[in-house]
Amino acid sequence: MNRASDSRQTSSAKYILLLLFRSRRHLRPRGGFAALTTVIFVFAISAIILAGFVFVTLREVKITRNFSSSVRSYYGAESGIEDAVYRHVTGKQINSGEAISTGTATGTITIAVSGPTRTITAEGLESNLYRRSLQAVITTESTRIGFHYGVQIGEVGLTMGNNTKIIGNVFSNGDINGGGSNQSEVTGTAQVSGAHLIKNIKVDGDARAQSFQNCIVYGTATYVTTMTGCTATTTVATTTTLAAEPFPITDQQITDWETDAAAGGTLAGYTIGSNTSVSLGPKKINGNLILGNNVTLTVTGTLWVTGTIQFGNSDTIQLSSAYGALSGMIIVDGSVSIGNTVVLKGSGNAASYLMLLSTYGPGTALSLGNSATGAIFYAPNGTLDIGNGLDLREATADGLIVGNNSTVTYETGLASVDFTSGPTANWVVKSWKEVP
Repeated sequence: MNRASDSRQTSSAKYILLLLFRSRRHLRPRGGFAALTTVIFVFAISAIILAGFVFVTLREVKITRNFSSSVRSYYGAESGIEDAVYRHVTGKQINSGEAISTGTATGTITIAVSGPTRTITAEGLESNLYRRSLQAVITTESTRIGFHYGVQIGEVGLTMGNNTKIIGNVFSNGDINGGGSNQSEVTGTAQVSGAHLIKNIKVDGDARAQSFQNCIVYGTATYVTTMTGCTATTTVATTTTLAAEPFPITDQQITDWETDAAAGGTLAGYTIGSNTSVSLGPKKINGNLILGNNVTLTVTGTLWVTGTIQFGNSDTIQLSSAYGALSGMIIVDGSVSIGNTVVLKGSGNAASYLMLLSTYGPGTALSLGNSATGAIFYAPNGTLDIGNGLDLREATADGLIVGNNSTVTYETGLASVDFTSGPTANWVVKSWKEVP
């Protein structure tokens, strides 16, 4: 019994050992597979994480490059617009379409002109891919003066010679006397204030005065007292006379312009020899300004002459092209004598005018020779004496004498003329911004 029992126990033990041995044989490869699976899983997770880091890093690098390129294109635009504004303010030449390079970026400038205002746009371009644009609006401080009549006269009145014509309207605070109804003509309206008359002229439009003598009025003639030797399409009697009209430029405005001229420095008299070209202004000239023959004087800022001005023959007085659509002036405290065939003109822009202004008076403030042309002539305290064969743009004076065969042609742009003390005077930046 005991042997049989021991034999069975021994067999059982061997069987158990055999099972354990077989189990270990099967467990070893299963444990290696699990480890391999774990390694692969960890590697995959690491690869995904690394790929994420690489993606984020590459994206940040691209963003940084794009940002850097964008900044460079912005600086290109900023450099372009700063250069354009600087050139305008200092009166240097600049044209639309010019470009300025800053490293790898280029700023291309576009300039739009509207009267005294400049809209400057600069487009910055980096590597032909990245664009940024800036826009600045600058304007020069100017004074708008409205000349609403071809001729405006004070109390001394208007005297017209033979075969003279005023193309436009006339307003006078004194009498209007012509060389004959068939010799002197106003193509627009003719009006006088107070107890003054219109005499010996032809008026194509309406006319109004205290009284009329020897006139032809193709429009309506409005009178207070008498119509003697006159014909009119329509006549109207009234009991009231017109009130006097003030001149368009105030004394204070003239003083301000003189101050601007003095800010540019002072000269003790000034003489320009014949056959000479000179650029001048802004300047105050203490004394006289004398020009020889065949002189070209380019006005680069307001000129104020405390003495007299004497022009030679065949002179040209013009505003600098930098004035653009703005107008400028020469102011003189004394009288002005202009020789024959003298040309006075603006900057070359149709909206630009040169005004010759004399504060002298009473007496002859401005004396124009034969065939002098252009400009606005302004003499609020004295008389403007126009020679024969002249073509003027506008005349305002206390008194006006128009010589034979002369014409005053009013231009519609004179209703709102922008005057400035110079093309580089008082530029103001109205806005500065980035635009799409």
